[in-house]
Amino acid sequence: MRPILLVWTALGALALTVPVGAGPLTLMPAPKHMRQAEGSVNLTEPSLRITGEHDVRVEYALEVLGDAWGQARLPRTGPRASIHLNVTGTPTDLQAAAAALALPPPPAERAAEAFVLDVGLTDPQRVSITASPAGAIYAAYTLAQVRACTEPGTGLPRLAISDWPKLVTRGHTGCPRDVSAKSLETLDWMARWRLNAIYYEIYGDQGQDSVPDVVADVQRECARRGILLYGLISNWRTELLLKRELCPSRQEDLAHIRRYATELLDRGCDGLIFLFDDITREAATHGEHCDLCRGRYSDLGAAQLALLQPMLDVARERQVTRLIVCPTPYFEGWQTYYGGLDGLAYFRTWGAAPELADVQQYFCQLRRPEIEAVRRAGLRNFVYWYNGLYEYASQAPATVQALDLWGGFSQLAWGWYVSRWDPQRGVVPRDDTVAAFRALPRLTDHAWLCGGGDWNFALWGCYCWDAARYEPEQYEAALLAALFGPQAAAAYGRWRDEIRPWLARLGGRSLPGSDEARQALTEDLLGSAQAAEAAVRDFRASALNGAVAGVAPAAMRQATADRLEQAVVRLNALSVAARTRRTNAEVGPVTEALSGQATVREQKLKLGDFWTTFQLRYSQTREADGSVHRTQWHFGSGLGMTGPSYRNWYDAGFIDVLLDDQSLDSATPSFEVVEGASGQDLVGTWPTTRGQVTLRFSLLEGGLRIDGELAPVGEPSVTVQLFAIPSAGFGDWADMNKYTVTEAGEAAHGTPLDLPAGADWLFLGDRTYDVPHERAEGPCAVLFGSPLPTIHSDGGSYVVQVDARYPAGTRRFSLVLWDFNGLSNADGLAELQRRLPAARAALAAR
Repeated sequence: MRPILLVWTALGALALTVPVGAGPLTLMPAPKHMRQAEGSVNLTEPSLRITGEHDVRVEYALEVLGDAWGQARLPRTGPRASIHLNVTGTPTDLQAAAAALALPPPPAERAAEAFVLDVGLTDPQRVSITASPAGAIYAAYTLAQVRACTEPGTGLPRLAISDWPKLVTRGHTGCPRDVSAKSLETLDWMARWRLNAIYYEIYGDQGQDSVPDVVADVQRECARRGILLYGLISNWRTELLLKRELCPSRQEDLAHIRRYATELLDRGCDGLIFLFDDITREAATHGEHCDLCRGRYSDLGAAQLALLQPMLDVARERQVTRLIVCPTPYFEGWQTYYGGLDGLAYFRTWGAAPELADVQQYFCQLRRPEIEAVRRAGLRNFVYWYNGLYEYASQAPATVQALDLWGGFSQLAWGWYVSRWDPQRGVVPRDDTVAAFRALPRLTDHAWLCGGGDWNFALWGCYCWDAARYEPEQYEAALLAALFGPQAAAAYGRWRDEIRPWLARLGGRSLPGSDEARQALTEDLLGSAQAAEAAVRDFRASALNGAVAGVAPAAMRQATADRLEQAVVRLNALSVAARTRRTNAEVGPVTEALSGQATVREQKLKLGDFWTTFQLRYSQTREADGSVHRTQWHFGSGLGMTGPSYRNWYDAGFIDVLLDDQSLDSATPSFEVVEGASGQDLVGTWPTTRGQVTLRFSLLEGGLRIDGELAPVGEPSVTVQLFAIPSAGFGDWADMNKYTVTEAGEAAHGTPLDLPAGADWLFLGDRTYDVPHERAEGPCAVLFGSPLPTIHSDGGSYVVQVDARYPAGTRRFSLVLWDFNGLSNADGLAELQRRLPAARAALAAR
């Protein structure tokens, strides 16, 4: 084990240490019940006595205690030892120990991980621990934390603790894949924060087709730390290995799953999991197009039960009872994602299956009405799966992410299904999120975290240990002090208060238009950068060089300090960009990834100044036969726009240029950065069989200007196609209500229209998803330059398609696209009208 340095902090007060007799001691995770008394216990050179049967978990707990006193192992002596560890597996012993200290006893159903700690209350010279083998680990970490937060030379404060977990399973969806020193440090960190379940997943997508022997070693290290190791089978990863869908009617596929389950249990895994997540739409409708399965299975749920059966059979043969499955409709919005999938029928099928009667099932919702709805449909043995504990900016619109500013550490209440983006405040929980997290133990005893990392493990462990008392701000304050020390935590808070408001202030992109207002904003930026820089210096001084730097590993402290500093550098760079207004372009590297037998080629592009930034993404797929096409079959050339809005001008393909109706998607483009009138421009070149197409991207009046130049073979017809999902980037197909505004008036949702001769612009919005609707991104618009094309819009059912057909012999064209991210429909239209005259003049001057 690595040495472990632990500090404590009072929630809110964040004191460094507490002399004996000073206010109540507060530990993280917070104990259920604690009583503190005057006086101290001197354990300068502690010795140890152990009674009761003990196993590898207790040996690990002894290592934790040895580390706390700077020794490899505490000496074991007789009855007068200063630390007495009584290992027990019976609730009665725990209840008696708590009663002797006048504390509420651990309930019998939580005895397997409970402990009672007596630091000098019964005997002023001794510490007594009564605990289960797993509880001994948590008691040892608690005692080590008490020691670390006590002033040197004063002894330990006298106190008593009765503690147990609120949630039985406190899992993480992943684990170290070897037993290297770094992997063992990760397992130590999980144990320190009381995580007790992880899984080893077979990475079929990376070519793995068997379970290596090292998994047995991983399991042994997990067992020492009180952590259960599940073995996981994924339909998605397995299908990428096989390069086809899993088929329940193929015996070789069932044999494959049985072999995986057998190998995982042979390596010592304590349970098994089957994930039916991230399946393709084709896999969701497998029974409809598979000749072997057609008519054999009533629905997707029945087909998946057949695939699951070999794993269940192996588990029952081995008498393994820890089993979890993940249903396909497990997340918010699956109805839209999978189209025609009938989730109620799916859960009815699973609910009626006797083989799933005692099998736990993942689901990502945690509010009672949502869970009750799927329970009525057939969901059984609900396990909460927190899918998406990611960083602050990842929960924000694309414009915020484009700022490249780290927003600081995450919170549980910032996940995919529990938060929203507020243009003024940034990421905020939905109204009932915190209450739902507190109430989760009334719905299930089991919860798993998807999203790892040092901070996430600590936050998750503290929450799961006592979910009913979860308070986001208090947990963050306490954890920061525990990880980095109270002084560094205060410096982090000052940094956060300077940096984070800019994510909302700049991310909305409804920035001031006057020179005076822009100058004031630029000065504010510089002032915040200077204040944040001072906070980073204080953080480094305390977290990296201070006497008490917290429990965070050195690498985490250093990485955090570096990220804080990088945000300051970025804020300074934004301040410079705001003053100069120079346009900068970036062409990212080409990445390639296998998808079945095909290769997906992607490239990210960026163009913008401080006030406006457009993010583009090109994606093309090369099939095994050498043919190429846009990765998403539906629309465009393969060039999508992911910012300012993630979807507005379509992220998977917002533009195409057709020569004789041939799309650009069958040609592979090259992109480069060139100097333009106001800085850098972005140029893409497509060598098609009908001739070369060049698109030059620059900024104009807050919009993306596109100048096209054609070198065709012969005299092909020329059509530019545009694709948009105005405002409703993450909307529900059923409630979208798009409309189009032109010089001639308005057209309703789904109504095709042809622009009259001479008309040169369209404005696209959605009346349902109008700001401030939490899922609205803002409207968008397009202006066409000379020569004017004939313009047709289909009005959109989901995606709006605009066709601009150019006159014969066209060799050049120009247009401007606006994304009014964060603006209401009315404000966006007004802004378009303000920009049109100058934009028209600029296009005409080409």
